Amino acid sequence: MAAAATVSRRKVAGVVAGGGLAVYGAYWASQAGVVTALERQREDLETKVFVSQSKARRAESDALETEALIGALRQQSDLDSAVASEIAAQLEAARAEVSRLEAAQQQRRDSAARAKREAAEAAARLEQLRLDAVQFKADASKADAALGIAAAEVAAARQRMSNPLKHPLVAQWRGGGKT
Repeated sequence: MAAAATVSRRKVAGVVAGGGLAVYGAYWASQAGVVTALERQREDLETKVFVSQSKARRAESDALETEALIGALRQQSDLDSAVASEIAAQLEAARAEVSRLEAAQQQRRDSAARAKREAAEAAARLEQLRLDAVQFKADASKADAALGIAAAEVAAARQRMSNPLKHPLVAQWRGGGKT
């Protein structure tokens, strides 16, 4: 601007010194060109300011939309966290139920194995009792046979006792060792 003012003073001085109307007209024509250029620059700057302000408003609007979106996402995240917590609690409860059912099933398996083992032991005892019964029956038959033999011997002994002279030892004694 200082350079333009210096040029203007020189031109005015030239007009005054020369006194010519042509120089004065040329000066004003050049000044009109400068004014037109300045007006164009001002309009360009106003357009740039308007565009910048529009961009700023758009950026502010985008920022508000982004903040609203962030708020909605936070709410959704909080809701998702609550749902995830609920699902985790349900999953933990399901795991506890599965553990309880597995423990109950293991108890049933243990009870079944114990019952099977006890049944096998009872079957073994029953088989032993059956074998013992067979043995007792065989022993009873042997005892019965021995009892029959003993009864026959008792009867023979009684017979001999009723007639002692017919006893073989007596006969041996009488006969001098002959029977």
